[in-house]
Amino acid sequence: MSQDEYFMSMCLDLAQKAAGQTAPNPLVGSVVVADGQVVGSGHHERAGQPHAEPNALAAAGDRAKGATLYVNLEPCSHYGRTPPCADAVIAVNNRAGGHAGKISPRELVTLLTKNCSIPVISAGGIAHGKDLKEVMDWGAAGASIGTIFIACEEADISPEYKQAMIDYGEKDIVLSTKLSGSALTVINTPYVQQMGTKANWLERILNNNKTLKKYAKMIIAYRGMKKVEHAAFGATYKTVWCAGPAIEHVHSIRPMGEIVKTLTREYEMV
Repeated sequence: MSQDEYFMSMCLDLAQKAAGQTAPNPLVGSVVVADGQVVGSGHHERAGQPHAEPNALAAAGDRAKGATLYVNLEPCSHYGRTPPCADAVIAVNNRAGGHAGKISPRELVTLLTKNCSIPVISAGGIAHGKDLKEVMDWGAAGASIGTIFIACEEADISPEYKQAMIDYGEKDIVLSTKLSGSALTVINTPYVQQMGTKANWLERILNNNKTLKKYAKMIIAYRGMKKVEHAAFGATYKTVWCAGPAIEHVHSIRPMGEIVKTLTREYEMV
């Protein structure tokens, strides 16, 4: 069971707490996860009362900033007896940096725009204006772009991280489950090669133990994400840097405004 599957199972368990109480609404549970730990949870308790997502976010409070929200049903986007739970969906595809998805940008955007009534924001694989034009033509309302901005002058990260964005390319990006329990795209530095990208025998045993896997995943995710966080601001031999395949198009450290202008110009020329 992956980390995502584990937290989704928690949502389903939470949802069952209100069995028989929510009609005509469905049973919904939600958890907020930061650094591999649940910092807030909630479920839809009764029709007309707040939905699962607001309850979970309220429980998390300030800890929800930068966290991941898991919910077993698409968040609603309409006003009824309660306000909408979401204004848009961020579609993380298999070209994304960080925690990448498993579906191609085109397939994911097309699938979501066909089945969702709220705007879809495509995340992953955008390094050129033509990439942005493509996702917009597929129906996306916008795009989340990260990798090509890591090496911008304004980024508050170490010089070594920025230089790595220039020195390495797409072929150097690998998926690792060592850091958070879920697939995370990192630069394949000598240390990453030494550390490996798969769980070791002890981690596999812990992850398969029904009693211990919950705690094992939380510890692995916490330690791994702290390692990534520290690497952003300082460099040692044991540094692990996150980046996506769009690293291939990073050739120099430039001002953010210049990168945006280049994207805009390329987009308009397509």
